[in-house]
Amino acid sequence: MFSVLLTSLLSHISPKRNYDIIILESDITKESKDLLLEMIKRKDNVSLRFVNVSAYLSTFNALFIHLHLKMETWYRLLLPDLLPDYEKILYLDCDMIIEADVAELYDTDVSGFLLAATRDPDTAGLYGGYDPARKKYTHEVMKMKDPANYFQAGTILFNLEEFRKTYTTEEMLKFAASEKWKLMDQDVLNCLCEGRVKYVDMSWNVMFDMLRYRKNGIIACAPKETKKAYHEARKHPKIIHFAGPQKPTFSGSCDFGDVFWKYAVKSPFHDRILADKKRRMKDPAFGGIKRRINYASTKFAAATIFQLWSLLLFLWRGLKKNKKIVFNFALFFTIMLITLIFVLRGQDMKGMFQTMGQMSSGCLLITIALSFLNVASEGIMIFFLMRRMGKKVNLFRCISYSFIGFFYSGLTPSATGGQPMQIYQMKKDGHPVSETTVMMLLIAFFNKLIVVIVAFTIFFMARSTIKDSLGIYYFLFFVGIVINGAIVVVLLLVMLFPQFIRFIMRKIIELLFRMHILGRKKKDGTNGKAIEAFYDDIDAFIGRYREVVKFMLSHKSVFIVMLIVTFIQRATIFLITFFIYMGLGLSGTPLFTLIIVQAAVTIACDMLPLPGAQGITEIVYTQAYANIFPGPSLGLSMIVSRGISFYLVFLVSLGFAVSFSIQNRRNEILEAQAADEK
Repeated sequence: MFSVLLTSLLSHISPKRNYDIIILESDITKESKDLLLEMIKRKDNVSLRFVNVSAYLSTFNALFIHLHLKMETWYRLLLPDLLPDYEKILYLDCDMIIEADVAELYDTDVSGFLLAATRDPDTAGLYGGYDPARKKYTHEVMKMKDPANYFQAGTILFNLEEFRKTYTTEEMLKFAASEKWKLMDQDVLNCLCEGRVKYVDMSWNVMFDMLRYRKNGIIACAPKETKKAYHEARKHPKIIHFAGPQKPTFSGSCDFGDVFWKYAVKSPFHDRILADKKRRMKDPAFGGIKRRINYASTKFAAATIFQLWSLLLFLWRGLKKNKKIVFNFALFFTIMLITLIFVLRGQDMKGMFQTMGQMSSGCLLITIALSFLNVASEGIMIFFLMRRMGKKVNLFRCISYSFIGFFYSGLTPSATGGQPMQIYQMKKDGHPVSETTVMMLLIAFFNKLIVVIVAFTIFFMARSTIKDSLGIYYFLFFVGIVINGAIVVVLLLVMLFPQFIRFIMRKIIELLFRMHILGRKKKDGTNGKAIEAFYDDIDAFIGRYREVVKFMLSHKSVFIVMLIVTFIQRATIFLITFFIYMGLGLSGTPLFTLIIVQAAVTIACDMLPLPGAQGITEIVYTQAYANIFPGPSLGLSMIVSRGISFYLVFLVSLGFAVSFSIQNRRNEILEAQAADEK
């Protein structure tokens, strides 16, 4: 990035001026330094030096770092000490393109001021209403008297002499360590320098339209004069600033990207930059191929819609006969609607759609694949366990059971309806309830066990990350651990002590008889099933149950395979947000952090008593990723993540559920006809 900046700078220098360029660094290789020095070899009026600040890095340990920003951003606070022989310097970020002679800016008179800079239209828009929390932060944390004068720190003309008279480096670092500043050293400098800043024309620091939402989204909320200044500066920018996680090096549609590449082709690092861009464009995890829907696929879509309409009509007829399902559906869609209203309230919809248009189709496909693999993994485990028990089963049929489970889990609070409906359907297919119950208990046990292991692992490895991301919902993380841990303990007792089940089930039957729920007369006047008959059924179930448990315990390989497959199943969900992040062309947040945050959100919300954990998942997600996804990409990422991993899979699962219902009804009719014939 710096090589491209240097190329643009050298293209506009004056032969009448001398340019003393200093790079603050801690790890640039000798090879890279040699290439950069080669660029100025024939420039007699240009010098290039490197100042290694490694000795100062320990002073930054107490300072807050987040978003796409790095430790290097704090280097600005060291300038008065690092360069004691200088009275005035022009500081530039390296993610810039220069379209004018910077000597013109350097000549600005800063006598009596601490620095000269441009007003920040981005922060002005956030403060002006785009981000309601920004106003509270500006007044309560930064305590700025005039937020409209907040400046952007990418281009700063420092009056070092005045700085040394006003602050020591120790004082600045101490102040910097006193808060978790949203924009780190930029916020710190704005607080320390308020009232002593000379403002220069915004053309000296034109921030690009990041993800195509900054200009018409965030900055649209800025004061009229600030907006006007920004739009005028865009017409003839003197310095273009690629401020944000998106960079022209890995986004083909980046604003001012053509200007960047105009200079990048002249950089000695051009081949490396181009190779990296091509790799990203070819890799489905970054770029992907835009697919178009042709006439044939349109016809297929129309046929699919017709079939879906038929299924919905069938579902409606079934719902009218089952009031409990009607209630669950009503609750589900009510919560979904409330969640949608809450999530989209105050969002920049136009910005979200523009951002979505830039999302990689390859990453979108990977996200869809991971979501369906998450559900299908349970079907693979069902298939594996049944085959180990000597059953001849079809893999697709087993995966179908997992989709049925997902549908009813999503429809019922705390996912309570999933496994009972799976067991019911497997019974319809001729599999004994005792076997399928043990099998589903095993799957549930390993699922919760992996969740507990992951929870404790990420807690001890990244406690502060979890706490910072979840914020006020941090307590839900521990609620999730307690619930999942309790389920693990209970399931372990159930599997190892089947007599305990026998005792509990007998007590439940006795209670139901005392409440006259069981044992009542039937509508035809005959007596209901006697309590002894229920006891016999329970004893028969326990007998077969014990045989299955004994079989499972004698096959240690079962446990190894189950652990591996279950871990893969959970990992698919944890990786989804990462591919959405990459698909939006963002960078700066490590894969490990993205996975930890998604795992924390999942653990915190999965077992809460809401159908599909709706509402709370979206709220916690928005809180957890607020400092990772900028602007409308936050709402978009949440909608894509939940829309694919839950709602899309839920709709597909609904198709499986309806299909099985039709098949079961058809079988019942055939059985009734066969009975009549006999």
